[in-house]
Amino acid sequence: MGTTGDHPDLKRELGARRRAPVTVGITPMIDVVFVLLLFFMVAGRLTEADPFALSPPTSFTEGPPSEVSDMVQIGADGERALDGTIMSEDEIVAEIERRLDADPSRSIRVKADASTPAL
Repeated sequence: MGTTGDHPDLKRELGARRRAPVTVGITPMIDVVFVLLLFFMVAGRLTEADPFALSPPTSFTEGPPSEVSDMVQIGADGERALDGTIMSEDEIVAEIERRLDADPSRSIRVKADASTPAL
């Protein structure tokens, strides 16, 4: 009996049965993930972080707030900030008075922790 080398048809038939290993490239998937990451980074809303943690109370008004010029923040522990800068109550009052003297139509928004008592 001969070997497969003796019969070219048999050798070709055996060679046709073998297949090259299938490789799955992850480069296209990485490209898609990178594009999605860029999209959400650009499309996402970026806001400044509060100077301390706040748990906001439930709002009784509807709709977005009007354009805000200044924001006073009051934390649960009594910490206060004006436009993201931590200040004492006297400093905040003096700064707001100075700003209102310069522009009486200026609006001020108060953002307080839910556990802060209303005075």
